[in-house]
Amino acid sequence: MSAAFNDYVLSTSHEQGWITREQVDQVRLLLSANPAVAALDLMEEQQLLPPAHVKTLRELISQAAAGAV
Repeated sequence: MSAAFNDYVLSTSHEQGWITREQVDQVRLLLSANPAVAALDLMEEQQLLPPAHVKTLRELISQAAAGAV
């Protein structure tokens, strides 16, 4: 997944208070070892975000992608 995508997911999650700075750093470390992995998928798999927050982020990303076309 692109670095911009992962940065958006991490910064939005942190700004909303859904994850801590330590969790952001932890996810970034995991992503550096696995650059093809999407931050949102990783955070969902590790249960760092509840399903409602994952859904919200996926909707925001879809809306942004639709607007970029």
